[in-house]
Amino acid sequence: MTTVKDITQILVIDADPTQPERLLEFLPAENGYSFSIAHASHMDAALERLPFHPADVVLIGLNSSDSLGTAGIKLLHETYPTVPIIAWLADVDEKTFAQIRIAGALDYLVRGCTDPEIWVRTMRYATEHGRLYQQLHQAESELERRSSTDPLTGLLNRRGIEQSLLRELHLCRTCGEDLLVLLVDLDNFNRINTVYDRAMGDTVLQNAAARIRSIIADPNTVGRAGGDQFLVLLPQMSVEDGMVNAERIRLAIARDRIPMSGKAIMMTASVGLTKVPADTLTINEVLADAHVALHRSKTLGKNLVCGALPSAGENTLPQLVVVSGELLRSLLYEGTLRVLSQPIVCLDSGEVVAREMLIRGPEGALHEPTELFRYCFEKDILTPVDLHCLEMCATVAEQQKNSNRIHLNIMPTTLMETPTDELVKLLAPRDGALDFCLEICEQQLFADPAHLVPAVRTLQEAGIKIAMDDVGFGKSCLEGLLMLRPEILKIDKKLIIGLSEDRAMRVALKRLLKVTEVLDTEVIAEGVESENDLNVLLDFGVHFGQGYYFGYPKNPPDENDNATVSNPSSTLQ
Repeated sequence: MTTVKDITQILVIDADPTQPERLLEFLPAENGYSFSIAHASHMDAALERLPFHPADVVLIGLNSSDSLGTAGIKLLHETYPTVPIIAWLADVDEKTFAQIRIAGALDYLVRGCTDPEIWVRTMRYATEHGRLYQQLHQAESELERRSSTDPLTGLLNRRGIEQSLLRELHLCRTCGEDLLVLLVDLDNFNRINTVYDRAMGDTVLQNAAARIRSIIADPNTVGRAGGDQFLVLLPQMSVEDGMVNAERIRLAIARDRIPMSGKAIMMTASVGLTKVPADTLTINEVLADAHVALHRSKTLGKNLVCGALPSAGENTLPQLVVVSGELLRSLLYEGTLRVLSQPIVCLDSGEVVAREMLIRGPEGALHEPTELFRYCFEKDILTPVDLHCLEMCATVAEQQKNSNRIHLNIMPTTLMETPTDELVKLLAPRDGALDFCLEICEQQLFADPAHLVPAVRTLQEAGIKIAMDDVGFGKSCLEGLLMLRPEILKIDKKLIIGLSEDRAMRVALKRLLKVTEVLDTEVIAEGVESENDLNVLLDFGVHFGQGYYFGYPKNPPDENDNATVSNPSSTLQ
């Protein structure tokens, strides 16, 4: 018995309305396979019909009055790329066949052919091809959706919101309108993960995303920028209306109540609003400006909406806020940060085997990286500044064209909040490119290290080495080392400086080295500052080191500079 799925729906586009009846005369149902034929006399009629009456195959006659030859096939294929097209020709040669294939036709049939076997075979081939193409198209669409969607909140991820940002910015440029952006940051979110657990933190993020979506209907204008921050695009909207929407989002989040053990968790959000300049090229530029506005909201007490520039009613803004905003902008754009390089050497030979790229801040209180990143953490701008530092160091290293392995630093929070594919694109080894090693600071591992495992594995699979920095600092977690499985361990200088004079330090180092033997990792000793400490490290079987004994951090060297350190103490500056 013939079932619905055994019927091939054919749409015939031909000026002759009797063609469907003629086809049915020699295409009877056989072996449970039959045809249903519809007719459209011209291309416009076919294009109007297909959305409401889908076809398995379109049979297009090139002699139709308005098909315009291969142009008709091309138009139909571009409009409905998953529908297979069969050209119905009075005659065919190699040139004609090549033209219709380029235009989008899958195959052809000759008008004079009435052999049912040829027609059935051709239609079956076309329908099977169409089915496979639709599956492929659906898979590609789903892959594209997943690659641009945050799996936790269902919003656009950083990649997706950046694509929407560039698209909306182009449209706004075209029509001469402004594009506003809101950066929404949940207040005191770290406390949720600390006091409760990660699952509760995920619930808070999901609820906040839902509240934002309840205000902003267009899913293509709302995304998760990373961590507990959300980016909202407001195209072709006045600043006044933008502030209204920002306030509605703030109130929606503040009204939320999440039940927990008989009580309710209440969240608030700080919102920064900024206008996107017409010459903007990347999402990092937008986030930098938005962070200035967000920083003002945080400084003024949180749970507020602030613009990037003071309004008439904000003349009493503390000078510290303005200075901090200017400093953030300078950290990201105005050359305030400087990249230095320090060699990592083979302790036995003095050969330079790698170099670590280091950041120095502006002269003054924030010059040293410890103080710089502490300030950024307090002002909730750690991730954009840290990512900018990573990009700076990678760029400077590539400009030097040095053949040594290059070590770059990254904060665990930055690793969690940055799309891993972007890090791979920046750091993955290419022909003639550098061999990068990404150092994760162990003393900054406040959260469960398991959250870093997916990103670390992806980076390692892409050929990027992982080093655990500051091991032995006092917060070493064997579980974290076992989970992350870094290729390299860098022993903190507090276990190295004065090693030759302190027996307790030597005992602690021996124990740590036994762990590294089990983990089968390369060991680098940081803070090598004296020959006596160097000799102890050599006695303990440590092969690589870094420290003032081999050279202070300085401007990145040329390719052959300091290839070996034959007299290490002479490099002190």
